[in-house]
Amino acid sequence: YLVDTLAGDPEVLQVDAETYYEKLLKKSSSIQDVFSIPGGEKVKLEDSCVCFVPLYRNNPTCKMLLLTDPKDKETVLAVYLNRCWWPVEDVVKTADPSRDGLISVQTFGERIVLFVLNCIIFGMLEGSAADDAFFLPHSATECAKILWRNGEAVAFYSVKMKGKVILETHFHWFLI
Repeated sequence: YLVDTLAGDPEVLQVDAETYYEKLLKKSSSIQDVFSIPGGEKVKLEDSCVCFVPLYRNNPTCKMLLLTDPKDKETVLAVYLNRCWWPVEDVVKTADPSRDGLISVQTFGERIVLFVLNCIIFGMLEGSAADDAFFLPHSATECAKILWRNGEAVAFYSVKMKGKVILETHFHWFLI
């Protein structure tokens, strides 16, 4: 799984994603033109269904490439990393038996899992367009832990410092 195998410089991974995206825009024949989602349905890979989003709240230059459902742009189907598309369901899985229980986020791969849990699964998939609330990405240095059960990331928590601004546009304060 991604979290078990992801190694290398995050900047190199982003350059790979940007290169892929440029080829997609040019309709290059060197890239696969469909993505098979779990369940067998195929989604055509088009620029209208692919977008970059910031991985970290405090670093808008570090971005992830996401594939959205062409019928529902708020539903993320996959993440592009290591030169391939990973279904959201697979990003939160591990084959490492030592990943069990509540574990501190330390690696770049675990940051990706945290992002997927926070912004995609809990933020986008469980929210609705009518909701005002949304989940912001964590900062690059924010302390967080992921709860792993039976080879899957099922929850997370993060520690906010007293008086830390959470949503700057509305000046909400989160006090512990």
